[in-house]
Amino acid sequence: MCLIESSHSQSTLGLQHLILELSTRLCQRINTMTMQPKPGSSWISAAMSLNMPDYLAESREAEQSSDYSQSRSNKRERLESCPGSPQQPIPKRLRTEEPKKEESPLFRLPPELRNEIYRIAFIRSTVTITAKAVYGYTCSRSRFRWKRKNVRHHDSWRTTEYLPVAFLRACKQVHAEARAILYTNYFDVQDMETLVVWLKDLGTNTACLRTIVLQTEPQGWLPSSTSSRYRTQQTRYRELCRRAARMLATAENLQTLRMQYCYNLTCMIAGPAPRGTFKRPGPVSGWIGIARRVAEVLYHDFRSVYSKGLSRGHSPERLCHILQVSRNNWWCYRHASSPQKLNAKEAREAEEEVIEHLRLLLRRNLETRLGYRA
Repeated sequence: MCLIESSHSQSTLGLQHLILELSTRLCQRINTMTMQPKPGSSWISAAMSLNMPDYLAESREAEQSSDYSQSRSNKRERLESCPGSPQQPIPKRLRTEEPKKEESPLFRLPPELRNEIYRIAFIRSTVTITAKAVYGYTCSRSRFRWKRKNVRHHDSWRTTEYLPVAFLRACKQVHAEARAILYTNYFDVQDMETLVVWLKDLGTNTACLRTIVLQTEPQGWLPSSTSSRYRTQQTRYRELCRRAARMLATAENLQTLRMQYCYNLTCMIAGPAPRGTFKRPGPVSGWIGIARRVAEVLYHDFRSVYSKGLSRGHSPERLCHILQVSRNNWWCYRHASSPQKLNAKEAREAEEEVIEHLRLLLRRNLETRLGYRA
């Protein structure tokens, strides 16, 4: 009876230990599952292998890995089925190439032949620049222009030949190649006022100009008169000269600017001396003094052209020949001079004196720029 009771108590005690061990393992398993780690993690596999038999751990790990791979494949299928998903390749937009423009037959020619075509189209013996009438009004004395802004003198009886300037707008290449050829023409401008308006319209094309000749200046042919209207005319003319000089300063290729204005020397000598007055030693006759005074007026009014030319490195010997005054300054009748009228030889000497005096003025300007005086 005692043996039976002892054996029964031992079996009961072993059963309790077994139940306690199983409950402990079950709690550990529940705690592990509540953490919900990613399937296939190495540390979970190790933890499960500690609490389970080897064959159960291996089967559980294989089952979890198969479930994870199956979910990944299902997710990939759903993504691929969605249109526009990143996994699905987006068809590239087809690039439409613009049709190549056919090259003009003009540009297939050699540059020499193209330049010859431009010369035929644009080069004339003389290109006349006249102003159009703004108002239908003409001064009572058409040979004299009062100080005004909105009146233009226009001769409608002259036959006009227009240059095909619109050809320059064909394309940029034509404009770049033919522009310089067009402005190498011999331009015969109506007067100084027309020249100012024309230069303003030219803009940067002024740099290509070479030869400009003014036709005439509507004025009274009494250069020794001291009346107020001749003073007004000369003041207006010199004002226009200074405006034109500021625009012609960019004409780096300018070779000749011939003017037909006859200066009113009586008014000029009676007034204040120009800023560029340069006194030379030795006696001075009447006409030589007038020639030097004309040179000083030119130097003062066109100082912008001369200063820019010296800055470009042009010599005074070259610059003094650009501006040419009218021979009427020497051939017309001047009762205040002696002799009152010059012959051809004396007029040529007066012109040479203008050039020489301009050269000396430019030389003095150049020496001042270089920092010393002769």
